[in-house]
Amino acid sequence: MKIFPLSLLAAVLALFLTGCDVAETPNTQNNPAETMTAIPIITPIFTVIPTNKPTATIQSTETAVPSPSVTAVYITGAALNLVSETVPDGAQYQAGERFVKSWTVRNSGIKAWTQDYVLKKVSSSPQGETLGSPQNITLPGQVNPGQEVQLSVELTAPGEDGRYTVFYRLEDQDGNRVANSEIWVSIIVGNVIPAVSGSETIQGVSAELQSFTPGDQNSSASFCLSLPNRNYGPLGGAVSMTIDNKVIAAESGRMTSTYCYLFNFPVSMDEVNRAEHVFVSVSQVGLFSGVNYPDEKCEAAKVKLATQYPGLDFTCHFSRAGYFTDLKLPENMTYEEASRIIINSIEDVMTGPWVMTIK
Repeated sequence: MKIFPLSLLAAVLALFLTGCDVAETPNTQNNPAETMTAIPIITPIFTVIPTNKPTATIQSTETAVPSPSVTAVYITGAALNLVSETVPDGAQYQAGERFVKSWTVRNSGIKAWTQDYVLKKVSSSPQGETLGSPQNITLPGQVNPGQEVQLSVELTAPGEDGRYTVFYRLEDQDGNRVANSEIWVSIIVGNVIPAVSGSETIQGVSAELQSFTPGDQNSSASFCLSLPNRNYGPLGGAVSMTIDNKVIAAESGRMTSTYCYLFNFPVSMDEVNRAEHVFVSVSQVGLFSGVNYPDEKCEAAKVKLATQYPGLDFTCHFSRAGYFTDLKLPENMTYEEASRIIINSIEDVMTGPWVMTIK
């Protein structure tokens, strides 16, 4: 009698659950202000462009950060529309380069924004890297319904290559939010190649490449998946890079935030530059933190698979050794193939591949 070992499952657990710095992906509706280390304050630049231009003196002050609410509270009658912006997402800068990001926004609600309102920095990716942004940006004066205001801030590109994003939203003095007021700046520093066609959706799951950073000896790819719950992720050995016709397995990987991952590949910048086609793919996603009610899931899989694979039979019995015993094989199916089919069914594995094109 053969019993399926859980070594592969253990490897997957070790990869994703050990040392993973799991942080929520910035949420444009529910992200509280994060705690920031002290940074130099750079004076924001403001220009008001309304039909009836506010006459308040333009100023910048460092104000106290209101305590975040446990439950998001939106200001009745207050809303914002983004009219235009400078520095498009993915704009590339060199390390240490200074630049100005501007947003022109309209008060699209029925309530005036007073000078007590602030555009507050609420999160950043990576966490703690804020491009030198102040915590709060004050309005130059009252902005009445229908008026537009331009908010600008001078920022500095970090010293290391990568993709950097800082998120803001408009709040009143009590931390209550203006609807639809989430805006951001997102830049790329150095040798990070932005995705050209970096997304694909299969079986309702989408994969989107965030950035690709080639190095002298190794390269890294960052991507996010839309998955059914937080216990899902790429399975062990499922992530690879293809350079022309050469497939290279990821040598390490980690979760960077919920549903977002960073994988490293033994691929040099020279190899990437010489290649005509480069893409990252995820072949399978599934549960990697255990299965609730494994015997019930096993029995359900047994019924389903009996129709799909006549002659496949097994006894459901979850233990440290595996999900099942007494495996009976259909003709022309190996033990390994049958084990993988059964486990994929029990663990709700979805098969791609999800291909994210780099070039």
